[in-house]
Amino acid sequence: MALHGIRGITFDAGGTLIAPNPGVGAIYAEVAAKNGITATPAELDARFRSVFKRMRPAPADAVSEATEREFWSRLAHEVFAGIASDGVFEGMFPQLWNTFAEPGRWQPRPGAIETLSKLRTRGFHLAIISNFDSRLHAVLAGLGITAMVDRVFLSAEVGVAKPDPGIFDHAARTLGLEPCQLLHVGDNVIADAAGAVNAGWSAALLGGQYPDAVPITELSEVPALLG
Repeated sequence: MALHGIRGITFDAGGTLIAPNPGVGAIYAEVAAKNGITATPAELDARFRSVFKRMRPAPADAVSEATEREFWSRLAHEVFAGIASDGVFEGMFPQLWNTFAEPGRWQPRPGAIETLSKLRTRGFHLAIISNFDSRLHAVLAGLGITAMVDRVFLSAEVGVAKPDPGIFDHAARTLGLEPCQLLHVGDNVIADAAGAVNAGWSAALLGGQYPDAVPITELSEVPALLG
């Protein structure tokens, strides 16, 4: 399926362009061990996935650095429920928060760098739209991704999160493009695919299906979508 008239492509960050290295469970277990807590990466990874699936972040139109930190604190607290006492967790959470700001804790997903490079060579406007906080700036810079895009739009800084059309509208205005000229690529059905489509954009969904979104299995497929 070819998309015509596209001049700008935006990407989700976590789960699309980058992923935790070596994984959330392993990182949590490492930090926990430094605080005298014994838990396996597999156990913590399973707990994380379960808690993340049922927890809700702040409303899409009420996000900020404070609400992001509060969300991750609640999530991590539930992950360690019954494993770490409240006192130990209070001392450990700042370490968890800070470690995910380190570029070494992340890695580009397969095909990410190559795809961005190809699109940039072809003259497309490139940007990132992420439901993340300002920690992502250091991560993207350290991985060499910031230099490959024109802008980075973070929900905590814009004040509105995907799937709210507001963050897509803000990105379109900033990039000087119309919604019909923009494609968003992400891995979340609601935040990325539905959010982009409802904002009047084209959408490509990594590893899933959504009406009016182009399904892809690899980031390397994106350049071929653009006629």
